[in-house]
Amino acid sequence: MTDLFLYLGKSSLCLSIMLLFFVIFLQKETFFKLNRWILLANIILAISLPVLNAPSWFSNFEIVKTENTTVNPIETTTPLQVEHINPTTHKQPPTTWNWEAIIMMVFLVGFLIFLLRFLAQIFSILLLIIFNERERKESILFIYPRKIIAPFSFFNFLFIDKKAYDPPIFEQIIAHEKAHILQRHSWDILLSEILIMIQWFNPFAWWHRRLVETNLEFLADQSLLNDGVDQKVYQYNLLKIAVPNFPNSLATNYNSSLLKKRIMMMQQKKSSAAHSWKYFLLLPVALIIWTAFGNPHSKSMSTPFISIITAEATEMDLVATQEVYRKMGETFVINELKFDEEDRLSVLNATSVVGKRGKCTISIDGFESYSYQYYKRNNSSIFGTSFMCGSRLSPTDFELISKIENWDFIFINGQRPTQEKINKLKDDTEKWRAAIKEKIKNTNPKSMATTTYIDFTKKKKALVKNEINAAKTTTIYYLDGLKTDKTIDDFDHKNLRSVKLNQKLTNYYDSNGDLLETLIDTLEVKIISQ
Repeated sequence: MTDLFLYLGKSSLCLSIMLLFFVIFLQKETFFKLNRWILLANIILAISLPVLNAPSWFSNFEIVKTENTTVNPIETTTPLQVEHINPTTHKQPPTTWNWEAIIMMVFLVGFLIFLLRFLAQIFSILLLIIFNERERKESILFIYPRKIIAPFSFFNFLFIDKKAYDPPIFEQIIAHEKAHILQRHSWDILLSEILIMIQWFNPFAWWHRRLVETNLEFLADQSLLNDGVDQKVYQYNLLKIAVPNFPNSLATNYNSSLLKKRIMMMQQKKSSAAHSWKYFLLLPVALIIWTAFGNPHSKSMSTPFISIITAEATEMDLVATQEVYRKMGETFVINELKFDEEDRLSVLNATSVVGKRGKCTISIDGFESYSYQYYKRNNSSIFGTSFMCGSRLSPTDFELISKIENWDFIFINGQRPTQEKINKLKDDTEKWRAAIKEKIKNTNPKSMATTTYIDFTKKKKALVKNEINAAKTTTIYYLDGLKTDKTIDDFDHKNLRSVKLNQKLTNYYDSNGDLLETLIDTLEVKIISQ
């Protein structure tokens, strides 16, 4: 919720600053077409700038270009902070008002009200279209309401009472509304309404919507005058047909509330090209707003990041790792940490906190010389930043970290990698796989020499093959964890040793060395490499 409040605050400030700039410098200019695009840009920028990454020159993060050197923390003597979680000592906080939840509820209620208001206006226009006389002229569909209302247009629909006006005035109104339709002014109104729904609490959003509507009327008036309509006759007709507004804010309507401003603007002298210099000020203003209200973690959070902690890590290495995380815009929280008698890392439970979007926790109890933990953040996903952690790097990961050009975002125990360290990681991975194979082999008391596929009864052979073939998943894995495209029929069944039942490793054999007969709901089949 805090992220939403921060976004709404930034978005409101962006709109307010840009609107004030428009009112002070541009509102009185007669460059109506240009002003239209400025007002549209205000809406788009106010909605998008707070979620865009701030310019890189503003980021306080920098990648230190060093050659195989340690990333120095701010204070190398900073004690390592370990967060101990003890559920039994948790104290219930005193009961207080949850103001964040209350404000969120108020915002959502307001948003819902204005969303329903928006839908109601759409519905009322649809009713007018469905239940009134219609006539198509060229690309415009004329709607003739039975009830007298002020003329208005909505996209390619033009609503007017054809019996309420004299022919000259009727044609003038049609020409005015056609200008709105041909210039697609309904899109401006629609975007303004969306802004109102998001920032219903912001008076500047309402002010902005009014300025959009006013400028659109100026554009329509200018279009008629440029087509040769007599200015005095046009103004006289405006006064003559002044009627109450159509109470639908989605429409571009032929109303009288802006009549005085419209007549004054028609009489105003056109702005000279010399005044156009003011519009060039928009670029630095937009850049300043972007810098101030954009995502402050632009450079760090847009940078890929891999952190590896090995069994050789010291306490100072973990301090350096915490500092690396900080520079990368994240947090490394150590929940549990132990060293053995030889000061070698033995237990590590740590959480990588990715801003406020998520966290990744991994626990290794009993570090061996070949053990290591990794955390990887990737920013190439179309959905934004993705992250994961684990205890073994994949072959694809090794391809990535083996390239020297990637070493600016890869850290091993808080330090830049070297080819020697990467080679050791590869060797450790092979040692780990060998150790896992040996461990699994030792957990199966019956060797293949004493209990083989050939020795199985016909019933047991059928059980092995049929139950695995009927498993929910036909994905096959070797014991070293590498995936293969082979199916169960591609393997020699005498090498089948174990399966995973409901995510738990289970042997084929019971305590007596007989084949189990409950191989159901198999999720993963693990096979000894052949």
